Amino acid sequence: MKKEIIITNLSQMHGSNVNIFGFDENKQPVRPVISYTGLKKSHLLDENGKHIIKPFTRVEVDLRFPLPESPHTEDWEINSNYKPRLLGYLSEDERKIFLESILDGSVKDIFGVDINEGRYIQSADVERSLGIIKVKQVLNVNYSIKKDGKFEYQISFYDNDGENYHLPVTDCAFRKYCDTQMIQMGKDPDSFCNELKEKLKKMNLFLHIDLTRLFDDAYWLQISGVHVFKDYQKPKQVDMEQAFGVLKKYFGYTSFISYQEDIIKDILMRNDVFVMMPTGGGKSLCYQIPSLLLNGIVIVVSPLIALMKDQVDGLKANGIAAAYINSSLSFNKIEQIKKQILNNKISILYVAPERLMQTGFLNFLHDPDLNISLIAVDEAHCISEWGHDFRPKYRELRLLKEQFLDTPLIATTATAIPDVQKDIITQLKLDKPKIYTASLNRNNLTYLVKPKNNAYYQLLQYLTDHNKDPGIIYCYSRKSADILADKLQQEGLRALPYHAGLNPDLRARTQEKFIKDDVEIIVATIAFGMGIDKSNIRFVIHYDLPKNLETYYQETGRAGRDGEKSDCILFFSYGDKRKIEFFIDQKKNENEKHIAYQKLHDIITFCDSRTCRRKILLNYFGEEYDESNCGSCDVCLDPKDTIDGTDAAQKIFSCISQINERYGVTHIADVLCGSKGKKITSNQHDSLAIHGTGKEYSKKQWKALIRELVQLGYFRSDGNKYPVLKTTQKIRDTLASNEIIILTKPIEEIQVLQESYSEDFDHGLFETLKRLRKKLADEESIPPYIIFHDSSLKAMATQLPKSLADLRMINGVGERKLEKYGDQFLQVITGYCREKDIKPGYVSTYVPPQDNTITSTVQKTLELHNQDLTIEQIAEKRNLAASTIASHFENLISSGEEIDIDKFIDKNKQDIIINTLAIHGGEKLSPVKEQLGDEFSYNEIRLVRAYLMSLSEK
Repeated sequence: MKKEIIITNLSQMHGSNVNIFGFDENKQPVRPVISYTGLKKSHLLDENGKHIIKPFTRVEVDLRFPLPESPHTEDWEINSNYKPRLLGYLSEDERKIFLESILDGSVKDIFGVDINEGRYIQSADVERSLGIIKVKQVLNVNYSIKKDGKFEYQISFYDNDGENYHLPVTDCAFRKYCDTQMIQMGKDPDSFCNELKEKLKKMNLFLHIDLTRLFDDAYWLQISGVHVFKDYQKPKQVDMEQAFGVLKKYFGYTSFISYQEDIIKDILMRNDVFVMMPTGGGKSLCYQIPSLLLNGIVIVVSPLIALMKDQVDGLKANGIAAAYINSSLSFNKIEQIKKQILNNKISILYVAPERLMQTGFLNFLHDPDLNISLIAVDEAHCISEWGHDFRPKYRELRLLKEQFLDTPLIATTATAIPDVQKDIITQLKLDKPKIYTASLNRNNLTYLVKPKNNAYYQLLQYLTDHNKDPGIIYCYSRKSADILADKLQQEGLRALPYHAGLNPDLRARTQEKFIKDDVEIIVATIAFGMGIDKSNIRFVIHYDLPKNLETYYQETGRAGRDGEKSDCILFFSYGDKRKIEFFIDQKKNENEKHIAYQKLHDIITFCDSRTCRRKILLNYFGEEYDESNCGSCDVCLDPKDTIDGTDAAQKIFSCISQINERYGVTHIADVLCGSKGKKITSNQHDSLAIHGTGKEYSKKQWKALIRELVQLGYFRSDGNKYPVLKTTQKIRDTLASNEIIILTKPIEEIQVLQESYSEDFDHGLFETLKRLRKKLADEESIPPYIIFHDSSLKAMATQLPKSLADLRMINGVGERKLEKYGDQFLQVITGYCREKDIKPGYVSTYVPPQDNTITSTVQKTLELHNQDLTIEQIAEKRNLAASTIASHFENLISSGEEIDIDKFIDKNKQDIIINTLAIHGGEKLSPVKEQLGDEFSYNEIRLVRAYLMSLSEK
């Protein structure tokens, strides 16, 4: 192929060949490689022996595609059978115009000398840079490789007096392109050498250096090497027909959905990509299909073992060579997989971030026989501390771009608000990424928020109506998951618990049963569901409040992935809010605490709102939703009566203004209702003009009105745990213009009976139970609270248990107390109900009786504990493992028994464990143990966690 080139550099090579560098007619850098029969010196001379080809000469050469040879992978190869045709020379003015049009304006500033530099990323897997530097004296250069277990590269600039300037390089990417050799080039002034040394160190121009004297008193140093910049990339022709063929052959689909085709095309063109798609939206195909089209292996960073296994199993079933490496595999198995990778037997590898960023594993990935064609970071929101699932290990992925300069990177997530999206791109150092944000709207999902009153019976009714439908029920704690699964089994439903506290083999079997439809219902903590490719999940129920909207969206997104109608139900109570606040308060990092509180506030707003659930959810993630009625959420399906709320808004505005915007929702409601509480009178707010002017509504109704006005933007809530209300310009403008404010007719605030008893329990029964407790306590000479706490008595006065089994459902009623006091308390409760003509047995939350065998063995442990024996002494006495005895105490604490863990664990150690649990959340103990180290045992961690949960429940 004939091509016109403006030559900017020539360098003499071994023998009679000459290398050239220049730019084509499109002003793009071109470096034809000289093979063994390249451009000859004779081609530079005319018939009189004069040099006709020199810098800034326009020539026509015959080029063909080369066979790359180390250390270069050049763009073209010169056909030596065709002599270049001289087309002319550039004048001084033309040279200036030409250079200004092709060079970075900062080049001269970088080196302080004249540089003609073109940058070009080869279509092969090496990014390179060509530098042409004009100097007045020649330079000594040496670069070499040292092998001492690691590859270490060094360039030395030194003068004839022996003074050296060393530039150490540790990037393993050089190993397959560098040859050990020394080139003597002469001498250069110290000042230039120092500048060059520093700039080369920053720019990583360390691959190939040669020098030629161009027939005058100047020398030209040519440097080519790995470069951190990407000023130009030659467009790559992408054959998407191959991608469609792979889609049909391996996955069975005939067309792509959403942005999949464009994303895959960008990856094949070696662009960095950011993808935000809903759960089930097809993110994984965007990097799985390129694994079958690119030359090399695709590395997928994945956070969970369960996700890796499920993805790999699915790929293998489709005939794709996939593997994963994580802690579940033996050393021998991992080594076996590594051999397969080096032998090009694996197309796609899943690995956790902790493994990926280990020095040994990075060295393995830099093996000269291994070509990494793409890196995919799944669940990329984990890298952002502003995200809902920040994982410190993900932060180390920031180094990926430095380790793999030429490898494109795709980051995927389903749950990232706009600020988190920006943070992901920044943290991963994505290079001018192509950004794709698909709609997160799942039209086939119905979002329902229900009061947590009688939650179990609401749940049971729903499951009965949807018999045989597969679904997931999410609980906040492992204990709740176990209890609920056990109760559902007693109801004849095929339900199993799933959480990190179960044996790994049992978890795997449970997951397998669910996938194969051997069990319909999984009762799980948040660990379950990521990567579970079960498309026909008909419902996702949150039995407890999620910590944030990202978690809620991610978990509800596991329903209806086949496009069929599915339900997402959330049981909401303010008691759950208080549980989450307890764990937020354990966080030591104030920034993390602030973010957690803000996210908790967002999901409470979602649950409290009378605005379309879908609209709130999509707006939260930065997506506009303009429909007035989605037709598939509880708000839109059951529109509430509305009122003219202008007068109420005016009173709230006046109250906030009169108390100087320093108090929150509850205080304002108290002022409007005319409360004479201590906080009102001590601040003299009972003397305000607005005090008591809102008695047309109850305190709960005022709180509901205030929250709706906040949601509508008339007021704003500032702060973390105790936010204060402030006015906005919107409310001022609205009231000034006499506009009408339409609000939802307020209903009673959602409460959960077991969590809040201040007004809903039977006070007469409560006082009767207190008298019984006092009588029993006096007989045993113990404080009354040792028998039962007030919270347990209030629960009895709320739920009116009619049997020992019902009484066992009450928090704080353990097996020992049930046996000792149960009959006496039941007798009082049933007698009171007969006297007052109240029907007993109204229970809102079920806690099943434990198996008799377990009960007896735990009871025996408790009896020995009461003799002041340690865990080790009890284990020895009963011939059981210490871990078994610790699990007994964990059950006892969870059941409400007063176990003093100070006897087992030093107070300082408790504080350290509490802080670590706050960081990791407590769902999984392995990361907690890993951070704490060998000085802390799993038994100690379990007991402290159980203690914290018991505090939360109290």
